[in-house]
Amino acid sequence: MKKILGLISIVLCSMSAAVLTSCLSTDGDDGGIDPTTYKNWLVKLAGNYYGDPSSWKTTNKVYFYNDTITGSNKTDSIEGVEMRMGTDSTLVVYGMPGRIITKSIKDNDELKEAIENAASPLLKAKYILYNPQTNYISYLVYPYEMEYTNVNYKGGNHNVKVKFYLPTGGAWATQNGRSQTAANFCIEGLYLDGTKVKSIYDNLDTSTAQSNSVFQVFVTR
Repeated sequence: MKKILGLISIVLCSMSAAVLTSCLSTDGDDGGIDPTTYKNWLVKLAGNYYGDPSSWKTTNKVYFYNDTITGSNKTDSIEGVEMRMGTDSTLVVYGMPGRIITKSIKDNDELKEAIENAASPLLKAKYILYNPQTNYISYLVYPYEMEYTNVNYKGGNHNVKVKFYLPTGGAWATQNGRSQTAANFCIEGLYLDGTKVKSIYDNLDTSTAQSNSVFQVFVTR
Protein backbone atom coordinates (compact mmCIF):
# COMPACT_ATOMS: atom_id res chain seq x y z
CA MET A 1 0.00 0.00 0.00
CA LYS A 2 3.00 2.28 -0.26
CA LYS A 3 1.66 3.54 -3.60
CA ILE A 4 -1.49 4.90 -1.96
CA LEU A 5 0.12 6.25 1.18
CA GLY A 6 2.70 8.01 -0.96
CA LEU A 7 -0.03 10.15 -2.51
CA ILE A 8 -0.07 12.41 0.54
CA SER A 9 3.28 13.81 -0.56
CA ILE A 10 2.08 14.53 -4.09
CA VAL A 11 0.46 17.94 -4.44
CA LEU A 12 -1.62 17.76 -7.58
CA CYS A 13 -3.60 20.99 -7.47
CA SER A 14 -0.79 22.97 -9.08
CA MET A 15 -1.01 20.79 -12.17
CA SER A 16 -3.34 21.87 -14.92
CA ALA A 17 -6.16 19.66 -16.10
CA ALA A 18 -4.40 19.36 -19.43
CA VAL A 19 -1.31 17.90 -17.80
CA LEU A 20 -3.28 15.44 -15.72
CA THR A 21 -5.55 14.29 -18.50
CA SER A 22 -2.56 13.77 -20.77
CA CYS A 23 -2.24 10.50 -18.87
CA LEU A 24 -5.36 9.37 -20.72
CA SER A 25 -5.43 8.10 -24.25
CA THR A 26 -8.91 9.36 -25.02
CA ASP A 27 -10.97 12.52 -24.66
CA GLY A 28 -13.90 10.61 -23.15
CA ASP A 29 -14.75 9.63 -19.59
CA ASP A 30 -13.46 6.08 -19.86
CA GLY A 31 -9.81 6.76 -19.05
CA GLY A 32 -8.67 5.10 -22.27
CA ILE A 33 -10.01 1.73 -21.02
CA ASP A 34 -12.36 -0.39 -23.12
CA PRO A 35 -15.99 -0.15 -21.90
CA THR A 36 -16.31 -3.71 -20.59
CA THR A 37 -13.08 -3.52 -18.60
CA TYR A 38 -14.01 -0.07 -17.32
CA LYS A 39 -17.40 -1.31 -16.08
CA ASN A 40 -15.78 -4.28 -14.34
CA TRP A 41 -13.40 -1.94 -12.53
CA LEU A 42 -16.30 0.28 -11.42
CA VAL A 43 -18.02 -2.77 -9.95
CA LYS A 44 -14.80 -3.80 -8.22
CA LEU A 45 -14.37 -0.37 -6.56
CA ALA A 46 -18.04 0.15 -5.70
CA GLY A 47 -19.17 -0.14 -2.10
CA ASN A 48 -18.95 1.37 1.35
CA TYR A 49 -15.55 1.93 2.94
CA TYR A 50 -16.22 1.87 6.68
CA GLY A 51 -12.67 1.08 7.76
CA ASP A 52 -11.46 -1.21 10.54
CA PRO A 53 -10.19 0.58 13.66
CA SER A 54 -8.55 -2.60 14.98
CA SER A 55 -5.36 -1.59 13.16
CA TRP A 56 -3.84 1.74 12.16
CA LYS A 57 -3.28 0.24 8.70
CA THR A 58 -7.02 -0.12 8.13
CA THR A 59 -8.37 2.88 10.06
CA ASN A 60 -10.09 5.49 7.91
CA LYS A 61 -8.34 8.85 8.12
CA VAL A 62 -8.03 12.27 6.56
CA TYR A 63 -4.38 13.26 6.16
CA PHE A 64 -3.49 16.94 6.06
CA TYR A 65 -0.67 19.45 6.52
CA ASN A 66 -0.56 20.89 10.04
CA ASP A 67 1.72 23.92 10.29
CA THR A 68 1.42 23.97 14.09
CA ILE A 69 3.48 20.78 14.39
CA THR A 70 7.10 21.38 15.30
CA GLY A 71 9.66 19.49 13.26
CA SER A 72 10.01 18.75 9.58
CA ASN A 73 7.14 16.23 9.25
CA LYS A 74 3.93 18.23 9.52
CA THR A 75 1.56 15.54 8.24
CA ASP A 76 -1.36 15.09 10.63
CA SER A 77 -4.52 12.98 10.50
CA ILE A 78 -8.06 12.77 11.86
CA GLU A 79 -10.08 9.54 12.07
CA GLY A 80 -13.78 8.96 11.56
CA VAL A 81 -14.56 9.50 7.87
CA GLU A 82 -16.32 7.04 5.60
CA MET A 83 -16.58 6.84 1.83
CA ARG A 84 -18.93 5.31 -0.70
CA MET A 85 -17.86 4.67 -4.28
CA GLY A 86 -20.57 4.06 -6.85
CA THR A 87 -20.75 2.36 -10.22
CA ASP A 88 -21.97 5.71 -11.58
CA SER A 89 -18.40 7.10 -11.17
CA THR A 90 -19.26 9.14 -8.10
CA LEU A 91 -17.69 9.03 -4.66
CA VAL A 92 -19.12 10.48 -1.46
CA VAL A 93 -17.17 11.24 1.72
CA TYR A 94 -19.12 11.28 4.99
CA GLY A 95 -18.07 12.96 8.23
CA MET A 96 -15.52 15.45 6.88
CA PRO A 97 -14.03 17.27 9.90
CA GLY A 98 -14.61 21.02 9.78
CA ARG A 99 -11.11 21.51 11.16
CA ILE A 100 -9.68 20.37 7.81
CA ILE A 101 -11.65 23.04 5.98
CA THR A 102 -10.95 25.89 8.39
CA LYS A 103 -7.31 25.31 9.35
CA SER A 104 -6.10 28.08 7.03
CA ILE A 105 -8.40 30.69 8.60
CA LYS A 106 -6.04 32.62 10.87
CA ASP A 107 -7.76 36.01 11.01
CA ASN A 108 -11.42 35.24 11.77
CA ASP A 109 -11.90 32.97 14.78
CA GLU A 110 -15.65 33.57 14.81
CA LEU A 111 -16.13 32.26 11.26
CA LYS A 112 -13.72 29.39 11.87
CA GLU A 113 -15.64 28.27 14.94
CA ALA A 114 -19.00 28.67 13.21
CA ILE A 115 -17.98 26.37 10.34
CA GLU A 116 -16.46 23.79 12.68
CA ASN A 117 -19.67 23.73 14.76
CA ALA A 118 -21.94 23.36 11.72
CA ALA A 119 -23.25 20.00 10.52
CA SER A 120 -20.74 18.28 8.25
CA PRO A 121 -21.93 18.33 4.62
CA LEU A 122 -21.27 15.54 2.14
CA LEU A 123 -18.15 15.83 0.03
CA LYS A 124 -18.97 14.53 -3.45
CA ALA A 125 -16.82 14.02 -6.52
CA LYS A 126 -16.79 12.38 -9.91
CA TYR A 127 -13.91 10.01 -10.60
CA ILE A 128 -12.42 8.80 -13.87
CA LEU A 129 -10.36 5.61 -13.85
CA TYR A 130 -7.12 5.16 -15.77
CA ASN A 131 -3.93 3.08 -15.80
CA PRO A 132 -5.36 -0.25 -14.54
CA GLN A 133 -2.92 -2.82 -13.16
CA THR A 134 -3.54 -6.27 -11.70
CA ASN A 135 -4.65 -5.11 -8.24
CA TYR A 136 -4.25 -1.35 -8.59
CA ILE A 137 -5.84 1.48 -10.54
CA SER A 138 -5.49 5.28 -10.60
CA TYR A 139 -8.27 7.80 -10.99
CA LEU A 140 -8.81 11.52 -11.48
CA VAL A 141 -10.95 13.31 -8.90
CA TYR A 142 -13.38 16.07 -9.92
CA PRO A 143 -14.88 17.44 -6.67
CA TYR A 144 -18.19 19.28 -6.55
CA GLU A 145 -18.62 22.30 -4.29
CA MET A 146 -19.15 21.35 -0.66
CA GLU A 147 -21.88 23.41 0.97
CA TYR A 148 -22.45 24.20 4.64
CA THR A 149 -26.00 25.40 5.27
CA ASN A 150 -27.30 27.19 8.37
CA VAL A 151 -23.88 28.26 9.60
CA ASN A 152 -24.54 30.33 12.73
CA TYR A 153 -22.29 33.36 12.23
CA LYS A 154 -22.66 36.90 13.58
CA GLY A 155 -26.12 36.22 14.92
CA GLY A 156 -27.61 34.78 11.73
CA ASN A 157 -27.69 31.67 9.56
CA HIS A 158 -25.40 31.71 6.55
CA ASN A 159 -24.32 29.56 3.64
CA VAL A 160 -20.64 28.62 3.26
CA LYS A 161 -19.35 26.93 0.13
CA VAL A 162 -16.00 25.23 -0.25
CA LYS A 163 -14.65 25.27 -3.81
CA PHE A 164 -11.89 22.99 -5.08
CA TYR A 165 -9.29 22.88 -7.81
CA LEU A 166 -9.83 20.00 -10.20
CA PRO A 167 -8.89 17.50 -11.18
CA THR A 168 -6.74 16.02 -8.46
CA GLY A 169 -5.77 12.37 -8.17
CA GLY A 170 -6.56 9.15 -6.36
CA ALA A 171 -5.70 5.46 -6.35
CA TRP A 172 -7.28 2.15 -5.35
CA ALA A 173 -5.58 -1.13 -4.48
CA THR A 174 -6.15 -4.47 -2.81
CA GLN A 175 -3.86 -5.91 -0.16
CA ASN A 176 -4.32 -8.89 2.15
CA GLY A 177 -7.92 -9.31 1.09
CA ARG A 178 -8.87 -5.68 1.73
CA SER A 179 -9.64 -2.82 -0.61
CA GLN A 180 -8.11 0.57 0.13
CA THR A 181 -8.39 3.86 -1.68
CA ALA A 182 -6.96 7.35 -1.25
CA ALA A 183 -8.40 10.48 -2.85
CA ASN A 184 -6.69 13.89 -2.84
CA PHE A 185 -8.52 17.22 -2.67
CA CYS A 186 -7.21 20.78 -3.08
CA ILE A 187 -9.23 23.66 -1.63
CA GLU A 188 -9.38 26.83 -3.72
CA GLY A 189 -11.33 29.03 -1.32
CA LEU A 190 -14.26 29.61 1.03
CA TYR A 191 -17.36 31.59 0.04
CA LEU A 192 -19.80 33.16 2.52
CA ASP A 193 -23.26 33.74 1.00
CA GLY A 194 -21.67 33.78 -2.45
CA THR A 195 -18.79 36.13 -1.60
CA LYS A 196 -15.25 34.84 -1.39
CA VAL A 197 -13.98 35.41 2.15
CA LYS A 198 -10.88 33.22 2.18
CA SER A 199 -8.46 32.28 -0.59
CA ILE A 200 -6.76 29.02 0.38
CA TYR A 201 -4.71 28.50 -2.76
CA ASP A 202 -4.73 30.48 -6.00
CA ASN A 203 -2.33 28.27 -8.01
CA LEU A 204 0.38 30.92 -7.69
CA ASP A 205 1.00 30.85 -3.95
CA THR A 206 3.99 29.43 -2.11
CA SER A 207 4.54 25.74 -1.51
CA THR A 208 3.35 26.23 2.09
CA ALA A 209 0.03 27.65 0.91
CA GLN A 210 -0.25 24.76 -1.51
CA SER A 211 0.39 22.24 1.26
CA ASN A 212 -2.22 23.93 3.45
CA SER A 213 -4.83 23.53 0.72
CA VAL A 214 -4.43 19.78 0.22
CA PHE A 215 -5.94 16.90 2.16
CA GLN A 216 -6.19 13.20 1.48
CA VAL A 217 -9.05 10.86 2.35
CA PHE A 218 -7.75 7.33 3.00
CA VAL A 219 -10.31 4.56 3.56
CA THR A 220 -10.55 0.77 3.78
CA ARG A 221 -13.15 -1.95 3.49
